[in-house]
Amino acid sequence: MTEPTVPQKPKSRGRARGSYEISTELRMRIAQMHELGASLKEIARTFNDEGIPAARGGQWSQSTIRAALNQMGKDTGRFRIVKDVKELILKMHRDGLSAYRIAQELENQNVPNSRGEVKWYPRTVGRIVKGGTESVRH
Repeated sequence: MTEPTVPQKPKSRGRARGSYEISTELRMRIAQMHELGASLKEIARTFNDEGIPAARGGQWSQSTIRAALNQMGKDTGRFRIVKDVKELILKMHRDGLSAYRIAQELENQNVPNSRGEVKWYPRTVGRIVKGGTESVRH
C-alpha cells in the first residue's frame, strides 16, 4: 500500500520587493561609466575584475548592467547608430522613401551599420525612423 502524499505548499514566485538591491553608489558608478561610453559588457567585466559581487552575489553580466540602467530610466538601446547615419535615414524618410527603399539605398551607398557591415534591414530602418530603442553615438 502506498502512503498518501501530503500536499506541498506552493513555491512562492518572484522575489521579495527590495531584495537583491544594488547600492546607490554602485548605481551612480554604472550610470557614469555608461555615460562615458563604456559598453554594458565592459562595465560588467570591470566589476567582476574588481571582485564586486552582483546583486544576487554572483557575477555581473550585460543583463544585470542593462537591468540596473533600465531601472534608473537610462537608455540601453541595443540598436546603436552613428548620428550622421541617423540623420541621413531621417532625411530619406522625409523625402518619402520607405524603410525598404532606405535600406537598399544605404547598402548601395556602402554605409556601414553599427557592426561595421554594409547590411541594412527595413525593420532596423523603421526603428530608427520611429525613434525607438536605439541610441546615438557621436
